Amino acid sequence: MIKRSCKGSSCIGFLEGKINEIDYNSDTSRNGKFNRAIVKTQNCTLEELKTYSKELKKFKNKIPKDTGFPTALQVTVDEELEDAFTEVEENVMSALDLTTLQTRYEIELLWFIYLCELQKDVMKVGAEKERKEDLTGPEMVKRLVEILMLNREQDKEVIEEVKSALLKWEV
Repeated sequence: MIKRSCKGSSCIGFLEGKINEIDYNSDTSRNGKFNRAIVKTQNCTLEELKTYSKELKKFKNKIPKDTGFPTALQVTVDEELEDAFTEVEENVMSALDLTTLQTRYEIELLWFIYLCELQKDVMKVGAEKERKEDLTGPEMVKRLVEILMLNREQDKEVIEEVKSALLKWEV
């Protein structure tokens, strides 16, 4: 069982908040986030790790000064991810030319990568839905209101279909 402990930082606190906003996973524990971060980081090339490290530095400069953060942090790596975690650590150290990897920086970097990957996934899902359905929720509402307000004879059938669908729908 691999455990990592460190003092908290405003970066960790801010990242945790941002991850919580968009993470769809039901396991919101720090261990869960850390383990999912390992999985996402596992596929990064050395060049990508360097890029993420540079982006993290810029990200840290934009963190609000009044951000709350944990005083201490401990995460445990799932047994099935221990080999992947060791590989991720070696890759990070190699990519950034480090002899030792500070735990706090390691958590910040992995959570930053996880946040970036989550943001990509969210954008991808939104883009795919738009292409498939060609209408967002607000666009559907706009069209529905327009149909109802115009109340044209040619739209009577559509209005009846919508009304029927709404009556069938139950919470």
